[in-house]
Amino acid sequence: MGMGVAIARKALITDELEQGSLIVPFGHPIAARKKYVLAYREGALNTPSRRAVHDWLVAQASNV
Repeated sequence: MGMGVAIARKALITDELEQGSLIVPFGHPIAARKKYVLAYREGALNTPSRRAVHDWLVAQASNV
């Protein structure tokens, strides 16, 4: 099983929560007001895999 963090709308991950493949780590959802900040250290995007994740997140956010 992999390890990581996801930020998602509950409606989009209901099946995964019910199956136990995802959990709510703090015991309750955290309300979001549709504002997200992507923070990273200077130079962090010099790695191709990190740049790919960054670019994907930005593209997804622009579609909302």
